[in-house]
Amino acid sequence: MANGSLASQNSCASCNSAWTFSKSFNARQLTRLAGFDIIWTSNLLDHLLVQDEDEKLKVHVFHHVKVLENHLTIKNSIISPELILETMDTLALMIPRTDRRVRKWYRQLQRPYVLDPSVLSLEYLRSEDRRIDHFVFWGGRLRKLKRAFDDHEPHGPLQWWRDDRKPVQWWTFWIAALVLALTIIFGFIQSVTAILQLMKS
Repeated sequence: MANGSLASQNSCASCNSAWTFSKSFNARQLTRLAGFDIIWTSNLLDHLLVQDEDEKLKVHVFHHVKVLENHLTIKNSIISPELILETMDTLALMIPRTDRRVRKWYRQLQRPYVLDPSVLSLEYLRSEDRRIDHFVFWGGRLRKLKRAFDDHEPHGPLQWWRDDRKPVQWWTFWIAALVLALTIIFGFIQSVTAILQLMKS
């Protein structure tokens, strides 16, 4: 079914360069840092599909772990075991159960969006399983998602404060902001002091 079409997205040799997803790359950070809307889908074919509509980034996430686990028990299932296991790995990547803040974020969304709680029972990915070449079926979409995430520039002070993807750039921005703030404060103090001295003279 979808197995072949998904795998064909990663057919180019240059696409399988050995780089690793950092721990900061997860669904919660996509929403906080890059302003993504998460579309919780029941269609496996839409999983990790990135859309850019009206300058708003969206990513679809298939969250039905129980459905995937049930397919693993079905003989001659229309979904291959390899695709099922890799899909579960993408969910473990995007919604890591070991991250307390991600767990809290996901649980807050469970009731309004009727999300599968089994997502938080998935095994934590080992470092070697976070490499792009581990993802045969979903690598193309993950690569596009990661590129959109990395290319997004923060908008406003709140996103700048949250964004720790580029530490050097983060420190440079906030040091410059601090210098500017101090310059304004000291300039204001000097102006007030000069006015008071003139009033006394």
